[in-house]
Amino acid sequence: MAVCDVCNRPGMGTIVKAKDMSEAVRRGFNPFKEGLALDLMASLGMGNSYDVWRAEAISGRLSRTDWNICDGCMEKLRPYLPKPSSGQKSTRKRWWEFWKKG
Repeated sequence: MAVCDVCNRPGMGTIVKAKDMSEAVRRGFNPFKEGLALDLMASLGMGNSYDVWRAEAISGRLSRTDWNICDGCMEKLRPYLPKPSSGQKSTRKRWWEFWKKG
């Protein structure tokens, strides 16, 4: 069964590409501060989990796979995600266009 990769809520949500999630974390997304993830280390008086999580999400093992994000977490994550491209058409030719004239 699928679960949200931030809050662990069961269910299928929005798939966020690993590179987009890494960028969101670089931009300041903090699920612990947002109240989306329980900071077990802090609750045990052992420091802050965010620093370790952040490093893993940006360039560690968490940065290598896409993320399943529930609607609630997506609402908090969305402002930190990279904006979609403006929709401008690429001028680069696709593989099949090399045989077309013009």
